[in-house]
This record gives sequence, C-alpha cells and structure tokens, in this order.
Amino acid sequence: MSKEIRRILEEKRLEGVRSFIEDGIMRVFRNLLGFGRGLTPSGDDILAGFLSTYNNLAPRCLGSQPIKVDNEELRRTTELSAYIIHNASKGVINEVIDNILTLNMGDDPLYPLLDLAYLGHSSGVMMGIGILLALAICKAAWNGKEDLYGLVTRFTGILQGKAI
Repeated sequence: MSKEIRRILEEKRLEGVRSFIEDGIMRVFRNLLGFGRGLTPSGDDILAGFLSTYNNLAPRCLGSQPIKVDNEELRRTTELSAYIIHNASKGVINEVIDNILTLNMGDDPLYPLLDLAYLGHSSGVMMGIGILLALAICKAAWNGKEDLYGLVTRFTGILQGKAI
C-alpha cells in the first residue's frame, strides 16, 4: 500500500473519530449541561474537565479543532459553570489540570490527582471523570484502536447513572 493511500485512510479514520466525538459524546454532554446540584453542577464539572483536556490534546493527537459550546446552551447552567465551560472550550485549563497533563513519564501522579480531588465539594472528582474520558479517547485514537464505541458506552453509563 502506498504512503499516499495510507495517509488518506488515516485521515478518513481520524475524521470518523472526530465526528463520533463531536456528534456522540458532545450530545450526551449537552444533555447533562446544568444537571446536578451546587454552584457548579456535576454534569458541568465533567464537561469542563473533558473540554479543557480534549481541547488541549485534540489538535495534536487527532488534528482536530477544539470543541466549542454555544453561549445559548450555557444559559442552562449557573454563571460560574458557564464561565468555566466557556474557558475550557477555548482550551484554558486551571493549574491543577495543567499539572496532571504535564506530568513526565515516571512522575508520581498522586499529589496532582489529590489536588484535583480537593477542588470544590465534588467538582474535582467530576472534572477527573471528564479528564479520563478525554485522555482515553485521545489514547485510543493515537494508538489506532477502534474501540471508541465501547469506551464511550462505558463513560455514558457513568455519566447517566453513577457519577451524578
């Protein structure tokens, strides 16, 4: 198989992955926007963790543009959540998430993860779920695995039943 054919096939595969993420995963998140209690509802925290991580990694691992959340959609949640999600959709991340994403191979992730868990009442843990989803998607896409459907199905179950 020629290099050009491989390149085209890889582009098509990544295009399918991007479409799946934007259509499938974001539809679940949009349904969860504003869902949950507190100053920043749990669904919003998960979305913020996902967007801040995905939008920082996706241009490098999938060659895709950051995912945006429409300002009209953000009216369904609290002002603080809307602000956090808006910034996350621009790729702005807080220091705690940045510390996790910039760990070097062999670094101990314990303290950055504990710092994340201490954010808010439950916000850090919920953001962690979003971070895990974004990392898992980018890793699966980077490794060329086609198990994204199973991955998203598992996370959807968490988002819709257990996490919130």
